[in-house]
Amino acid sequence: MSWYYSQAACVLLVNRQGELLLQLRDNDPHTWFPNHWGLIGGTVEPGETVEQGLLRETLEEVGEVLTDYAFFGMAKTMYVDIHVYIARLDKPAETIPLTEGQCVRYFSPQESLRLPLVPWLGRMIPELPGSALYRDLWADNESAAR
Repeated sequence: MSWYYSQAACVLLVNRQGELLLQLRDNDPHTWFPNHWGLIGGTVEPGETVEQGLLRETLEEVGEVLTDYAFFGMAKTMYVDIHVYIARLDKPAETIPLTEGQCVRYFSPQESLRLPLVPWLGRMIPELPGSALYRDLWADNESAAR
C-alpha cells in the first residue's frame, strides 16, 4: 500500500435487469478493504489519462473492451480521487473471466447496500436508481417487456 495521492477509475457495469456487477475483493492483508465488494477498476498509472486507466483495468480484470460508457461521478477519499463510469454488460457473471478478486456477481442496487461494500461505493449506490444514466442502460429492456 502506498500513501501517496492518486487517481483511480472504476466502472459500474449494469445488466439488462438493472443489476450491478460487483467484485468481491481479495482476502489479502495488502488489499484495501479485503473481503469487501467493489467495482471493476483500479489505479490510473503514470502517463495514463483516467479513461485510459479505465479501459486498461476493465480489460485486465474482466476481459472486456469498453466502447460505450459514460462518466457517472467522483468519489474522493483521503488519498485517491475515484472516477466512476457506467456501462452496460449483459454477460452472465459465471462466464466473466476474472483475473483479480475472489468472484463477481450481479446484485440489485437495493441488495448491494446490504453487502460489505468498500465505503465510498456504499455512499454512491443510493444515487444510482435516480440517475438517468442508470435508467437509460436498462429502460429499453423494461419497456420491451410491457
